[in-house]
Amino acid sequence: MRSIKENKDNPELAMAIVAYQYIQEIIKKTGYRETIIKNVLYERNKDITELTRQIMRIPQKDDLPF
Repeated sequence: MRSIKENKDNPELAMAIVAYQYIQEIIKKTGYRETIIKNVLYERNKDITELTRQIMRIPQKDDLPF
């Protein structure tokens, strides 16, 4: 993943990365419960919800027989 400094040309991506990191902290503090992102805004009106969802890792389901 690119660092925030490398995303000066794309501030929405930089903010989505920060939002992703913050959401990961919340998930960790709440015991890794299922989390649904409804809305992610910055500067009160800039919507980066979809971009943040794209950054979110999709959890892998274990298909183990035991």
